[in-house]
Amino acid sequence: TFEFPKTLNVFHGNMSRLYGDIPEFKINAPGLREIYMQDNLLYSWDGPVHGIENIEIANLSNNFCSHISKSFLEHARGLRILLMSKNNLGRSLLNDVGGEIFRNTVSLEFLDLSDNNITVLSAHMFNNMNQLRALNLRKNQLLTVNVKMKHMRNINYINLEQNRLATIESESRTLFKRLFQTSKLVIYFSENPILCSCDNIDFLEWITINRLHFQDFFHYNCSFSSSHEFNFMSVMSAKASVTSMKETCKSSIGIYMYIAIATGVLFLLSIVVGIVLVKKIKCNNRNAETSV
Repeated sequence: TFEFPKTLNVFHGNMSRLYGDIPEFKINAPGLREIYMQDNLLYSWDGPVHGIENIEIANLSNNFCSHISKSFLEHARGLRILLMSKNNLGRSLLNDVGGEIFRNTVSLEFLDLSDNNITVLSAHMFNNMNQLRALNLRKNQLLTVNVKMKHMRNINYINLEQNRLATIESESRTLFKRLFQTSKLVIYFSENPILCSCDNIDFLEWITINRLHFQDFFHYNCSFSSSHEFNFMSVMSAKASVTSMKETCKSSIGIYMYIAIATGVLFLLSIVVGIVLVKKIKCNNRNAETSV
């Protein structure tokens, strides 16, 4: 057990050259509300840490941490602000299918998980964060966003910049649409490889309609792998791009259908011709045998 003065409100352990893991231990600090442990080398957060129920702000950023246990934050029920950026927590979060790591952070209002090499987040990762207002997932490796958020009535900021998001899937779009109606949610989506193609026209139309909820919408760009051009520079150009792509894609679908039908017809004809030729050859062979 680590004893702290009862009057201590803020603890600064940042840039203290602390090295190692964080094992299970207890602190006795009834007055402690803020703890700053960023910029150290605390590479594994095992815990659980007891006696932190009253802590409201914790900064664990830039610790080269590659592991956080599912029980590390077990007693962090009073946390309002949790900063964990510039670590390597992607693998731990990938393995947390049930959303156990954050299950007790019920008071959390701001969560920073930016720059953590996160590839996948479980749908249940933030299940108990009813009070969450801001979520920073900037500079990760996310390909999809399928996290349940309908319970986040107060959410007004989600940062998804600098990920690998080519689109936002239909289910997530429906979720965000509901949040747009009940909150002042703004999504940061810059520097993602947006796919401008016929397969993604629904997303492009949706994001154009809801552009006021997307920060810096007019600076978005299509990825290099896109098959079509899309102009995000203004409202008129974006709407025109949607209309143009719809027409082009509709024509392309028609052409593909004609090609498919023609190919199918040719295939059937080739089968029929083949059958006729085989029968004709057999018939000729029989006639030849009869004449002999």
